[in-house]
Amino acid sequence: MKISITIVALMALLMVACYSLSFGQARILGGASIPVGPFAGTDSAAGGFARPGVSVGVEYITKFFFDTEIGISGVLCWQPYDVVGAVRSQPHLPPGISVSADPWILFWPMISLGYSYELSQRFTVYGRAHAGGFYGFYPAITSNDQGEIFTQDMSIDLAYSFGGGLGVVINKKYDVGVRILSARPHYDVNVQGGGFSTDEKQLRSTTIIAITAAYVF
Repeated sequence: MKISITIVALMALLMVACYSLSFGQARILGGASIPVGPFAGTDSAAGGFARPGVSVGVEYITKFFFDTEIGISGVLCWQPYDVVGAVRSQPHLPPGISVSADPWILFWPMISLGYSYELSQRFTVYGRAHAGGFYGFYPAITSNDQGEIFTQDMSIDLAYSFGGGLGVVINKKYDVGVRILSARPHYDVNVQGGGFSTDEKQLRSTTIIAITAAYVF
């Protein structure tokens, strides 16, 4: 609850600051989202079994002091779950077991502070630091072993997040960039089946590299 209140307060204050300044640019962005580190790992204890997916988002950037920029953004990522890798990581599972899983869904509401430099009339480069919140949706997973069903419910967690990014703006209208975002959510995971139910809290360190193209309004 404290994390949620802190994030909402920071985002609200930054939004007021952005709109109070005279110059600002909105962006609609989309591209690839690549999991890295433990989030892409296939270790049954700590791996996230996330595969490359897609990211979409919106961003509002405004000048703060000379070429210093502040901004607010929201990026949504969709990462397929590596079912084959998950099954291989569990050698005790019986042959022929059927496993299905929803994708990872990640939402990054963040504020940013950066600096831009105009190389020419056509090209402007920038670098930004990001900080804010993270909403993670742990996938629901179902396995079927000859009619015996085991289910892991979807779990949602809210955490702090941070990251950084670099990019170039072309003709003041097109933005190509890369950003690295990271968070450390703890999910309440419930597994049911075979006449029993278990609950545990799992840390899933989450880091993605988002490679995006954006249109600048």
